[in-house]
Amino acid sequence: MAAQPPHIYGAPGVLGVTATIAAWEHGDAWLAEVLAILDRNRHTIAKRLPASVGYRVPEATYLGWLDFGIQDAAGVIERGARVRLAPGPIYYGGDTCARLNFGTSGPILEEMLSRIGTALDQGEEQV
Repeated sequence: MAAQPPHIYGAPGVLGVTATIAAWEHGDAWLAEVLAILDRNRHTIAKRLPASVGYRVPEATYLGWLDFGIQDAAGVIERGARVRLAPGPIYYGGDTCARLNFGTSGPILEEMLSRIGTALDQGEEQV
């Protein structure tokens, strides 16, 4: 590697270095708050999703994997609930699965889950 030009692998910018130092020196409280929010959100999903939707509380992520048991799950939910989920097949999951990013505020997550629940209650044929 020493024989390679120094710029070939890139270099951190001054703002990136400053932000990294600030995060390491002063970011503990922020990180604790973010982790608490994500923990609350992942458990909120488990409490609020209809029993018909498969969900396993993730241990270390802000992404929930949902199994709706219906074909084109992400499309059905987007049309019926106006909530965009990532389609399962993109991530090598089945067409009945979708991925929910729960790295958001409590009120937004509550609204998303409410819309999903209402759409599912109305039935797939109306969604």
